[in-house]
Amino acid sequence: MLKSKYFLGVAQEQQGHKAEAMETYQSALQDIETAPKELAVTSGYRSGAERLLARACSLAMPQSTISTIKQANLALGMFRSWSSNSQSSSSRDLSTASDGAIPRRRLWSQYYRLLSLILASGLSYSDSPGTPLTLNNGAITSGARAKQRAEFKRAETAYETLILQDTKFPTAQQSNVEVENWTNQVMSNWRVFCGSAWTEDDVGEGGKDAVGRGVLDVRKSTVSRI
Repeated sequence: MLKSKYFLGVAQEQQGHKAEAMETYQSALQDIETAPKELAVTSGYRSGAERLLARACSLAMPQSTISTIKQANLALGMFRSWSSNSQSSSSRDLSTASDGAIPRRRLWSQYYRLLSLILASGLSYSDSPGTPLTLNNGAITSGARAKQRAEFKRAETAYETLILQDTKFPTAQQSNVEVENWTNQVMSNWRVFCGSAWTEDDVGEGGKDAVGRGVLDVRKSTVSRI
Protein backbone atom coordinates (compact mmCIF):
# COMPACT_ATOMS: atom_id res chain seq x y z
CA MET A 1 0.00 0.00 0.00
CA LEU A 2 2.76 2.43 0.95
CA LYS A 3 4.79 1.70 -2.16
CA SER A 4 1.82 2.09 -4.50
CA LYS A 5 0.73 5.39 -2.95
CA TYR A 6 4.32 6.63 -2.82
CA PHE A 7 4.98 6.09 -6.51
CA LEU A 8 1.50 7.33 -7.47
CA GLY A 9 2.14 10.54 -5.52
CA VAL A 10 5.58 11.02 -7.09
CA ALA A 11 4.09 10.52 -10.56
CA GLN A 12 1.34 13.05 -9.81
CA GLU A 13 3.96 15.57 -8.64
CA GLN A 14 6.00 15.04 -11.80
CA GLN A 15 2.89 15.73 -13.87
CA GLY A 16 2.32 18.98 -11.96
CA HIS A 17 -0.75 17.68 -10.09
CA LYS A 18 0.41 18.72 -6.65
CA ALA A 19 -3.03 18.87 -5.00
CA GLU A 20 -3.77 15.32 -6.13
CA ALA A 21 -0.35 14.17 -4.93
CA MET A 22 -0.99 15.63 -1.47
CA GLU A 23 -4.35 13.84 -1.33
CA THR A 24 -2.58 10.59 -2.19
CA TYR A 25 0.01 11.07 0.55
CA GLN A 26 -2.60 12.13 3.09
CA SER A 27 -4.69 9.05 2.32
CA ALA A 28 -1.77 6.93 3.55
CA LEU A 29 -1.22 8.96 6.73
CA GLN A 30 -3.94 7.31 8.82
CA ASP A 31 -2.71 3.85 7.80
CA ILE A 32 0.81 4.80 8.86
CA GLU A 33 -0.34 6.13 12.23
CA THR A 34 -2.50 3.05 12.95
CA ALA A 35 -0.13 0.39 11.62
CA PRO A 36 0.15 -2.76 13.79
CA LYS A 37 3.09 -2.46 16.18
CA GLU A 38 4.82 -5.59 14.89
CA LEU A 39 4.78 -4.08 11.38
CA ALA A 40 5.59 -0.49 12.32
CA VAL A 41 8.92 -1.46 13.93
CA THR A 42 10.32 -3.21 10.86
CA SER A 43 12.99 -1.30 8.95
CA GLY A 44 11.37 -1.91 5.55
CA TYR A 45 8.05 -0.48 6.66
CA ARG A 46 9.61 2.49 8.42
CA SER A 47 11.72 3.26 5.36
CA GLY A 48 8.62 3.24 3.16
CA ALA A 49 6.66 5.42 5.59
CA GLU A 50 9.55 7.86 5.92
CA ARG A 51 9.92 8.23 2.16
CA LEU A 52 6.23 8.87 1.64
CA LEU A 53 5.99 11.37 4.49
CA ALA A 54 9.14 13.12 3.27
CA ARG A 55 7.45 13.79 -0.08
CA ALA A 56 4.35 15.07 1.72
CA CYS A 57 6.46 17.39 3.91
CA SER A 58 8.26 18.97 0.97
CA LEU A 59 4.96 19.42 -0.84
CA ALA A 60 3.28 21.02 2.18
CA MET A 61 6.24 23.27 3.01
CA PRO A 62 5.44 27.00 2.55
CA GLN A 63 7.67 28.66 -0.04
CA SER A 64 8.60 31.81 1.87
CA THR A 65 5.82 32.86 4.23
CA ILE A 66 2.85 31.22 5.92
CA SER A 67 -0.26 32.31 4.05
CA THR A 68 -2.91 30.55 6.15
CA ILE A 69 -3.09 28.78 9.49
CA LYS A 70 -4.51 25.76 7.65
CA GLN A 71 -1.34 25.57 5.56
CA ALA A 72 0.83 25.82 8.68
CA ASN A 73 -1.13 23.10 10.50
CA LEU A 74 -0.89 20.75 7.52
CA ALA A 75 2.86 21.25 7.14
CA LEU A 76 3.61 20.95 10.87
CA GLY A 77 1.51 17.80 11.19
CA MET A 78 3.32 16.21 8.25
CA PHE A 79 6.77 17.06 9.59
CA ARG A 80 5.90 15.69 13.01
CA SER A 81 4.72 12.43 11.45
CA TRP A 82 7.85 12.25 9.30
CA SER A 83 10.24 12.85 12.20
CA SER A 84 8.51 10.24 14.38
CA ASN A 85 8.82 7.69 11.56
CA SER A 86 12.37 8.64 10.60
CA GLN A 87 14.68 5.72 11.35
CA SER A 88 17.40 8.03 12.62
CA SER A 89 17.35 11.79 13.05
CA SER A 90 21.12 12.01 12.71
CA SER A 91 21.88 9.52 9.92
CA ARG A 92 22.49 10.44 6.34
CA ASP A 93 20.24 10.07 3.30
CA LEU A 94 17.79 7.26 2.74
CA SER A 95 19.33 6.67 -0.65
CA THR A 96 20.82 8.41 -3.63
CA ALA A 97 18.61 6.58 -6.10
CA SER A 98 16.38 8.40 -8.57
CA ASP A 99 13.17 7.10 -7.03
CA GLY A 100 12.08 10.38 -5.49
CA ALA A 101 13.79 9.86 -2.12
CA ILE A 102 14.55 13.14 -0.37
CA PRO A 103 17.76 13.55 1.69
CA ARG A 104 17.15 13.70 5.44
CA ARG A 105 19.32 16.78 5.71
CA ARG A 106 17.02 18.68 3.38
CA LEU A 107 13.99 17.55 5.39
CA TRP A 108 15.48 18.67 8.71
CA SER A 109 16.43 21.97 7.09
CA GLN A 110 12.86 22.46 5.89
CA TYR A 111 11.47 21.41 9.26
CA TYR A 112 13.62 23.96 11.04
CA ARG A 113 12.68 26.66 8.51
CA LEU A 114 8.98 25.86 9.02
CA LEU A 115 9.37 26.20 12.79
CA SER A 116 11.16 29.50 12.19
CA LEU A 117 8.31 30.78 10.01
CA ILE A 118 5.81 29.76 12.70
CA LEU A 119 7.88 31.56 15.34
CA ALA A 120 8.06 34.72 13.24
CA SER A 121 4.32 34.61 12.47
CA GLY A 122 3.36 34.64 16.15
CA LEU A 123 1.09 31.59 15.88
CA SER A 124 0.58 29.71 19.15
CA TYR A 125 0.85 26.01 19.91
CA SER A 126 -2.37 24.27 20.88
CA ASP A 127 -3.19 21.01 22.65
CA SER A 128 -4.99 19.55 19.64
CA PRO A 129 -3.04 16.98 17.55
CA GLY A 130 -5.25 17.70 14.55
CA THR A 131 -4.72 21.45 14.68
CA PRO A 132 -1.38 21.95 16.45
CA LEU A 133 -1.38 25.71 15.83
CA THR A 134 -3.86 28.41 16.72
CA LEU A 135 -4.09 32.17 16.39
CA ASN A 136 -2.42 34.14 19.15
CA ASN A 137 -5.25 35.33 21.39
CA GLY A 138 -2.97 36.97 23.94
CA ALA A 139 -3.27 34.11 26.45
CA ILE A 140 -0.23 31.99 25.58
CA THR A 141 0.77 29.56 28.33
CA SER A 142 4.33 28.74 29.36
CA GLY A 143 3.50 25.09 28.65
CA ALA A 144 2.74 25.86 25.00
CA ARG A 145 5.88 27.92 24.71
CA ALA A 146 7.96 25.17 26.35
CA LYS A 147 6.61 22.66 23.83
CA GLN A 148 7.46 25.00 20.96
CA ARG A 149 10.97 25.56 22.28
CA ALA A 150 11.56 21.81 22.74
CA GLU A 151 10.49 21.07 19.16
CA PHE A 152 12.81 23.81 17.97
CA LYS A 153 15.78 22.33 19.81
CA ARG A 154 15.16 18.85 18.46
CA ALA A 155 15.05 20.05 14.84
CA GLU A 156 18.01 22.36 15.40
CA THR A 157 20.17 19.60 16.90
CA ALA A 158 19.29 17.08 14.16
CA TYR A 159 20.02 19.53 11.35
CA GLU A 160 23.22 20.78 12.95
CA THR A 161 24.50 17.20 13.29
CA LEU A 162 23.87 16.46 9.62
CA ILE A 163 25.21 19.72 8.26
CA LEU A 164 28.46 19.30 10.22
CA GLN A 165 28.77 15.71 9.02
CA ASP A 166 28.28 16.57 5.37
CA THR A 167 30.00 19.93 4.86
CA LYS A 168 33.73 20.55 4.62
CA PHE A 169 35.99 23.54 5.19
CA PRO A 170 35.66 25.67 2.00
CA THR A 171 38.62 26.84 -0.05
CA ALA A 172 39.51 30.52 -0.28
CA GLN A 173 37.42 30.91 -3.44
CA GLN A 174 34.37 29.14 -2.02
CA SER A 175 31.61 29.86 0.47
CA ASN A 176 28.99 27.62 1.99
CA VAL A 177 25.63 29.27 1.38
CA GLU A 178 23.70 26.59 3.25
CA VAL A 179 25.72 27.09 6.43
CA GLU A 180 25.49 30.88 6.09
CA ASN A 181 21.70 30.69 5.75
CA TRP A 182 21.52 28.30 8.71
CA THR A 183 23.49 30.56 11.04
CA ASN A 184 21.52 33.62 9.93
CA GLN A 185 18.27 31.79 10.73
CA VAL A 186 19.59 30.75 14.14
CA MET A 187 20.40 34.39 14.89
CA SER A 188 16.96 35.57 13.76
CA ASN A 189 15.27 33.03 16.01
CA TRP A 190 17.52 34.00 18.92
CA ARG A 191 16.26 37.58 18.63
CA VAL A 192 12.69 36.33 19.03
CA PHE A 193 13.37 33.89 21.87
CA CYS A 194 15.33 36.52 23.79
CA GLY A 195 12.99 39.37 22.94
CA SER A 196 10.32 40.92 25.11
CA ALA A 197 7.53 38.61 23.86
CA TRP A 198 9.16 35.54 25.47
CA THR A 199 9.79 35.29 29.23
CA GLU A 200 12.53 33.42 31.06
CA ASP A 201 10.03 30.67 31.94
CA ASP A 202 8.88 30.41 28.32
CA VAL A 203 12.31 29.41 27.00
CA GLY A 204 12.75 26.69 29.61
CA GLU A 205 15.68 25.50 31.70
CA GLY A 206 18.50 28.02 31.95
CA GLY A 207 16.36 30.88 30.66
CA LYS A 208 17.53 33.28 28.00
CA ASP A 209 21.17 32.92 29.04
CA ALA A 210 21.01 29.27 28.01
CA VAL A 211 19.48 30.25 24.65
CA GLY A 212 22.33 32.69 24.09
CA ARG A 213 24.96 30.08 24.96
CA GLY A 214 23.32 27.66 22.56
CA VAL A 215 23.54 30.22 19.75
CA LEU A 216 27.22 30.79 20.52
CA ASP A 217 27.81 27.03 20.33
CA VAL A 218 26.16 26.94 16.89
CA ARG A 219 28.32 29.86 15.74
CA LYS A 220 31.49 28.15 16.98
CA SER A 221 30.67 24.83 15.33
CA THR A 222 29.75 26.34 11.95
CA VAL A 223 32.09 29.31 11.55
CA SER A 224 34.85 27.13 10.03
CA ARG A 225 32.40 25.76 7.46
CA ILE A 226 31.36 29.12 5.97
